[in-house]
Amino acid sequence: MKYNIISMLGALTLIACQPMELGVPDPVAVKSFAHQTRSTDVFRANGDIADEFMDFMFRNELGGETPVFSRFDGPIVVRYDTPPPPLALRDLKRLIARLRTEAAIDIRLGAAQEPANIYIHRMPLARLQTIAPNTACLVVPNARNPKEFRAGWRSGKTQWRNVVTRNTVSVFLPSDQSPQSERDCLHEEVAQALGPLNDLYRVSNTVFNDDNMHTVLTAYDMLILRTVYDHQFQIGMRPEQVRARLPIVLARLNPRGNGYGSSGRSLSLNWNTAIKEGASPSLSEQRRINGAKRATRIAVAENLGQARVNFSVLTHARSALGRDPQLRVAQYQKVLKTYHQILGADSVQVGLVSKELAFLLFHLGLVEEASTFIPTIMAAAKKYQNAELMFEALHLQALVARSDGNLAQAKALVAQARGWGLYAFGSVAAVNHIERQIDVLMKVKEKR
Repeated sequence: MKYNIISMLGALTLIACQPMELGVPDPVAVKSFAHQTRSTDVFRANGDIADEFMDFMFRNELGGETPVFSRFDGPIVVRYDTPPPPLALRDLKRLIARLRTEAAIDIRLGAAQEPANIYIHRMPLARLQTIAPNTACLVVPNARNPKEFRAGWRSGKTQWRNVVTRNTVSVFLPSDQSPQSERDCLHEEVAQALGPLNDLYRVSNTVFNDDNMHTVLTAYDMLILRTVYDHQFQIGMRPEQVRARLPIVLARLNPRGNGYGSSGRSLSLNWNTAIKEGASPSLSEQRRINGAKRATRIAVAENLGQARVNFSVLTHARSALGRDPQLRVAQYQKVLKTYHQILGADSVQVGLVSKELAFLLFHLGLVEEASTFIPTIMAAAKKYQNAELMFEALHLQALVARSDGNLAQAKALVAQARGWGLYAFGSVAAVNHIERQIDVLMKVKEKR
């Protein structure tokens, strides 16, 4: 389940998940990324992945437990309940192709009216939130439609803790959000319909994480799904039975992982509570700052690992929009350096933090310093298929060109960015609104 939150982008705040009137253009006018099959290599310790797999499949962040191992049994059919727009259908076909190739799951697109295992429903966000408040998208078991979901809730039929064999699942997506928002929800919710039902903040290279860094399924996610459907596991197994077989399965599926030492990081409900407070758009700036600071203290005191310390500091920098800009620059630089060290220069985290830092530097008049991050941002946008990030990278280039007096080049870059903006934000009106925000927040003065 993906929560409906506002992404705080340092100096630039973009409201990307709010309901709006969207007239999504013809697909020809929208720029998006070509289909790609990703590497299946996962450079992580198999011991850590085993711990994470157990928490994904048998626990949740609120402390609840799932008693037995659950998944689909046999071939899986997925389809929209009603004909979707061309972009949505294309994104589903690409997702299915990746699941078949990278996760080795027997899944296919169903024909219209064909009985399915996974039904995908598109509806306005406001209606979706009558089903599940404060969510952007949702996955529920044992229901073919919203009516069956409501009817089964009180009896427990549509609650995951009571599911052993997955037979029928419904995925609910927002139809009045941008194509990228719908695609991101599609990836996470279909993957959760197939496997993990939990999100873990401590895992950096996954969509199963409420930090919303990754938006499409990663190599790690595909490894987790391959593991879920491995022949060594049977539906109804108890946790200890699954745990006993995981080392053998992971050694076969991810031989690279045998060469890394495990860190043994665990869940921390206290940290989860603090970081959610730090990232909540509904709270005051001071409460967000306090939550982020508390999360940082907990991450250090409980030795939760550098990834969670880093995300705590990043959340502090994002929350303090009206505070000392030099302090925020220092926080971003610290976070960026650490992400380089622990995740690598080509990680999505480095790309996203570079973008936020670049906008902040540009806002402070440090144009040359800001421009050095553009290649990194552009590379991350392409690798991780993030049209919003591509839109922002091109606008940063345009801002630099405008500050140098190259108005024709700036205009061309903005025109190029708009094709990506249509996929990222969903309408010409939304793109225009965000471009006005950029102009106002950056306070760019064109040279005459």
